[in-house]
Amino acid sequence: MHDQPKATMENDILLEVNGLKKHYPIKKGVFSSTVGTVKAVDGVSFSVSRGETLGIVGESGCGKSTTARLVIRLLQETEGSIRFAGKELTSLSKGELRGVRRDMQMIFQDPYASLHPRWTIERTLMEPMLVYGMGSRGEQRDRVLELLGNVGLNPSYAKRYPHEFSGGQRQRIGIARALVLQPQLIIADEPVSALDISIQAQVINLLQDLQEQYKLTYMFISHDLSVVRHISDRVAVMYLGRIVELAEKEKLFETPMHPYTQALMSAVPEVDGEKRERIILRGDVPSPAKPPTGCTFHTRCSSCMEICKTEIPVLKKAADGQLVACHLYT
Repeated sequence: MHDQPKATMENDILLEVNGLKKHYPIKKGVFSSTVGTVKAVDGVSFSVSRGETLGIVGESGCGKSTTARLVIRLLQETEGSIRFAGKELTSLSKGELRGVRRDMQMIFQDPYASLHPRWTIERTLMEPMLVYGMGSRGEQRDRVLELLGNVGLNPSYAKRYPHEFSGGQRQRIGIARALVLQPQLIIADEPVSALDISIQAQVINLLQDLQEQYKLTYMFISHDLSVVRHISDRVAVMYLGRIVELAEKEKLFETPMHPYTQALMSAVPEVDGEKRERIILRGDVPSPAKPPTGCTFHTRCSSCMEICKTEIPVLKKAADGQLVACHLYT
């Protein structure tokens, strides 16, 4: 396994991902012969400690959401290991996985698309409890009302339907549904990107309050660095299916090491008068169907060396616990 920051190794690790890959074959012709591969996730390794929030950032198409869906088993991996609470998830049967699933829940980007339009909020929140046989009908109703109150909604809203709510309220319902089964890990996939800026901060603050109240562990996926900085303990930066840098939040934002991370950070609006020279990346993100050889970032990197064009850099400790996949630090 790649090096992990010492602080994380000393804590109680809840989730450990090693060498995770998801490749999609490209098929063409009458006989659907395979002519290539889309490397959506290409060898990702990280761990998340209990009670921690790991932020995962990167441009669209970098593999963030695919990684989330692999971890929660909505997608089947091509290769790699996913250990959750000491169990290897990739080798579990459907029945065994069902038992683990109640401990891992997801908050989706579009709250309306993830809610059944013909179900009342009460039925939506009761459904997971019915599936897992949790409590009597009365206890289930009490739990629904309690959760609505905890996410900042009036318990009387239980009889309403999704179309009767605003986007922010729907996302609160989505959060309540994720909490119903009392999970250990919540994977939040761009949970505030579809919301107005004025509502985003409320939802982020709610997630932090709930984390403390329910002792939750978060994997928080976003392309918005300011949101990630607010909620995360550590941050992993992804580029074209790989993690290129992983560090504690403050270290990453104050001293980004990978040229791609530096470019991302330079685009963040200035805070407290701090000045950063804007780094403009040349070209576009290459296609994951035809990634560059060696370091996949070399085609856009101003510090590119000959070794970058041929050898894939390994994610390893560079300084003060920061992990970086870059030949500049070898």
